[in-house]
Amino acid sequence: LARAIRHVHGMGVIHRDVKPANVLVKKNGVVKLSDFGEARLLSSDQQAMTLVGTNGFIAPEICKGLPYGSACDVYSFGCTLLDSRSG
Repeated sequence: LARAIRHVHGMGVIHRDVKPANVLVKKNGVVKLSDFGEARLLSSDQQAMTLVGTNGFIAPEICKGLPYGSACDVYSFGCTLLDSRSG
């Protein structure tokens, strides 16, 4: 999953909704990141007042209405890892 997020960021995109429901695991163990409906280009102006993402996985800067970047996906990735431990 970390490689998928790194790849997306390398393409200049922020996913903005990394969460367990958007992580697909194939039978062979390959992980895919899905649902790019909230994705935006890193170079675009981020709407600081637009709340995007899923409760429990949203980075604090988004919740506070601050400008955000690729770090919001890293935060959501960490929340996803923590959530996977409880299941």
